[in-house]
Amino acid sequence: MIRRPPRSTLDRSSAASDVYKRQLYIFAAPIRLDIDWDSKKLVHMIENIKDNLNVDENRIYLSGLSMGGRGTFIVAADKPILFAAIMPLRPHHGPYSNLSLAKKVKHLPIWMSHGNKDKISSYEIAKKMADTLTYMGANIKFRTEKNVGHWGWDSIFKDSIAMSWLLSWKKK
Repeated sequence: MIRRPPRSTLDRSSAASDVYKRQLYIFAAPIRLDIDWDSKKLVHMIENIKDNLNVDENRIYLSGLSMGGRGTFIVAADKPILFAAIMPLRPHHGPYSNLSLAKKVKHLPIWMSHGNKDKISSYEIAKKMADTLTYMGANIKFRTEKNVGHWGWDSIFKDSIAMSWLLSWKKK
C-alpha cells in the first residue's frame, strides 16, 4: 500500500510536520507465521517490493508492534545494513531476551515506545533494552507511555514528530 501521512498529522504546524507532509511511503505489514521472526522472509518481501516499485534503498525502515517489536530487533540484528532506522513498539520479551541483540543494532537510530502499565509485554525489560542501548552509545529515543497498557501504539503512527524522526534517517 502506498500512503500519505494521516490527515490528523498534516494539520499540525511544525518544521518536522512540514517534512512529514511531503513524504510518500510504502507500508508493508507482514505477519509472523512461524515460532519466531525469519529475516529471510522479510528480506524476500522487501526485494519483491523493490522489484515492483521505485524504492530508495537508503530509506528503508523497520517497525513492529508487540511480537513485531521483538521481530524488529531480531531482523535488524540479522540484517544490520538493510535499514536506515528502526522503531520497535512494545517489543515482546519472550521466548528469550532481546538484550543480546543490542550490540548488533546499536549503530541504528532507534525509536522505542512502551506503555508502563503493559501486562503483556514487559515494560521493565523494554526499558532495560533502551538503557543498555544508551549505555552502548546508541542513538535511541525511548518514550514511556504513562498509564498506558499494551495497546495504544497507534498514537505513535499518528505522531508527526515520531514519524518525521523515523523518516528523516538515511543509511550512511
